[in-house]
Amino acid sequence: MGSYSEQEKLLVSIDEKRKMMIDAANRQGFTGYDTIRHSQELDCLMNAYQQLINRERTHHQGIQGLVKKIGLFSRGDIMPAYEANK
Repeated sequence: MGSYSEQEKLLVSIDEKRKMMIDAANRQGFTGYDTIRHSQELDCLMNAYQQLINRERTHHQGIQGLVKKIGLFSRGDIMPAYEANK
């Protein structure tokens, strides 16, 4: 599972690479070698970020599903048992 710092690092890298790509495009045009290279590297960074987000979302949904299946934190299940033990 990823962490907040991993997300932040990727977002910073994405922003830096985007700026480099724009700078290269301003100097060399949209089809310049450096522009294309930065664009492809930016694609890789954005894909890595999206994969990290998807992994975290899948992990979170898995935990939610497990909680629902076993009935944890269901107020209806906990309160009667609590009331019976008073």
